Amino acid sequence: MSRSRRLTAIGLVLATLSGGAAAAETGWTVAKPQPENPLQTASLAGTARAGERSSPAQLVIGCRPDADMTAQLTIPETLGFDTDSFEGPDGIGERQKRLTIAFAGERSAPRLVSGWWSESTVFTFSFALSKPEAARWLSQPGRALAAEIRPPDAGKPALALTFRLPEDATGLKQVVAPCGVR
Repeated sequence: MSRSRRLTAIGLVLATLSGGAAAAETGWTVAKPQPENPLQTASLAGTARAGERSSPAQLVIGCRPDADMTAQLTIPETLGFDTDSFEGPDGIGERQKRLTIAFAGERSAPRLVSGWWSESTVFTFSFALSKPEAARWLSQPGRALAAEIRPPDAGKPALALTFRLPEDATGLKQVVAPCGVR
């Protein structure tokens, strides 16, 4: 992982850990996790489900003009989804496309997803976010965004995450504009 991607990932984790409650109340929560770093983040609260269990989740979009945009999905350990096979650079999500993310009711092509423990009880999944995809999210306020991560064991339930995009996309616009998204 390059230095700029590593700094982006660290900043996204810090934003995730600090902005959850505000995101649930106000929509997108904007942060600049490290004042000397150009990384900005926009966080949004949502819900994660694995089988019969559900819990809060977070979607965090990161942008720094000198690097690719990234997105992260965070879940608590208490959800019970088996994250072990996704952890680290050898994780299954680095070799097999296990994540889909699209507006509810739509289909999307599977993609790669990385994972790590951002603290002892929070697991973070990270994936690349293209400019056209970010622009589409900006243009669809109020829609539900659905993500699914398939576990390696076909007999176990997938991780399903949902996020309602706020009617006011100002926070997300502020974060992704320096990365060329309009």
